[in-house]
Amino acid sequence: MKNGKGIRIGSLFMAMLILSMAFVPGVMAQAEMSEKDEYVNTIDITDEVSLSKEEIVQKSKNIKVLKETEYEKIVSINADDGSVAYAISWADDKNPKRTNFAFVNKSELKSVKKLSSEQFNDDLLVASTISAARSEFWNGSYVESYGDELTGGVHIYFSPRDASYVANVGSVCAGALASSLDGVLPFADIIAAVLVIAIQTVYWSEQNSDESLDVKIPYADALSYPTLGFGYVKIGSNWYKI
Repeated sequence: MKNGKGIRIGSLFMAMLILSMAFVPGVMAQAEMSEKDEYVNTIDITDEVSLSKEEIVQKSKNIKVLKETEYEKIVSINADDGSVAYAISWADDKNPKRTNFAFVNKSELKSVKKLSSEQFNDDLLVASTISAARSEFWNGSYVESYGDELTGGVHIYFSPRDASYVANVGSVCAGALASSLDGVLPFADIIAAVLVIAIQTVYWSEQNSDESLDVKIPYADALSYPTLGFGYVKIGSNWYKI
């Protein structure tokens, strides 16, 4: 749901956010009606993925935007253990409903691009290096929209390498994923934070045969999450209440 090929939030979602408080119950009902057969067997893991507002705000503060254009966004993420990771997301030239993304480790930049410790202090240099080497870091992960604004949502495909990275690294990926979802899904920072914990919890049972992972998030659940405190996502073949 991009404005042109941009990855910033579009006018449609601005309208949805403004109207969400008034229409969440109705939208939620329509979404549940369309998915009712699958929602019946929803697995409740809210106890395992609950986060306080303070924790979500703190995770957001750990994200630093290094570069942002209409077509591309690069961020750095500082983890609680002091490690640093990077993420890049960019508009897909062939599919206007798709945003590609990749996680980039600091160690990869050191080994692949030979950046020195001092050079990591230069945000512009790091961003330009990641941008130029985008194809080297991309493993095929993407976010794409499906359906319409009432009954549709977002499908996230994590490639085998990226799915394993999210499952093993965890909190660092929350910021990276939020950056990739920004402009595609409302309340991206909240959804990304809880979704990463959910993936860590169920990845090993829900991964595809090639170890990739598919996640489906209805717009209605993304809109209702801040007010209801929970939402439904499909991870692999099952729906989860998170």
